[in-house]
Amino acid sequence: MSAPQTINDIVFESLAEARKISLIANGEIEFPYAGKTGVLLHGEPGTGKTALAAFMPPLIEACQPNGGNTPDVQKHQCTVGKNGVEFIQSLQKQLSHISVSPGSGIRYIILDEVDNLTPQARTQLKSVMEMVDAVFIFTTNNLHVLEAALRSRCIEVSFNPTNPKIWLPRLRVLLAKQGVSASSFSDAFLENLVLVAKFDAREIIFQLKMAIIQQQATTANSVAVTAPPTMPQQQQAIPMTPIVMAGQPVAQQPQPGPTTP
Repeated sequence: MSAPQTINDIVFESLAEARKISLIANGEIEFPYAGKTGVLLHGEPGTGKTALAAFMPPLIEACQPNGGNTPDVQKHQCTVGKNGVEFIQSLQKQLSHISVSPGSGIRYIILDEVDNLTPQARTQLKSVMEMVDAVFIFTTNNLHVLEAALRSRCIEVSFNPTNPKIWLPRLRVLLAKQGVSASSFSDAFLENLVLVAKFDAREIIFQLKMAIIQQQATTANSVAVTAPPTMPQQQQAIPMTPIVMAGQPVAQQPQPGPTTP
């Protein structure tokens, strides 16, 4: 089991949220469009936002006129030292130059945990998002921190699931890849696993692996207990010669009596 490898491995909160990404990824809607140059992925930790952010640039690039196979991507973790006005100004300076990468000429900027930017930096970011030939992909666990003016420049995709059933198809695929029968775990068991993990994808996959190991161990023990014991091959009896101590009379073996007619 591993982290998501493609966009198809992402478990979305709902079909509506998945549809937003599908429209962009398949080029069914023009993007960037009408002043929206960003995609804002927001929700609980461990729900797949960062993984999806990494998958999106190649998909968007492929839909662009003259799009290429190697999008010009920058990924930044917004932490201390990379969360102030100076950091945003450096991005602005880079974007002011024409991209030399082959393809559409669009630069893709991924800002993970964008809410960690200072308020002044977020104000500066709004201006940077007005620049041409740039797409921004943001992730955040704290949507409420972001200003309305910043959010209005983005297509928002929520990752706040409440129904554990959304995970069932993905879990069945993971079980099949592990060679585990679909009947090994009930839907109720898997749904409860998702709820206990609080929809955290990393925790869900870990707990599923633990459940598989436990199930396999239980099955192995059951086979060991119920299997019939192996019968040892019957060995031919070896006659024993009586041991006679010195000075002791030899015991006479009883002789068979006369046969009665």
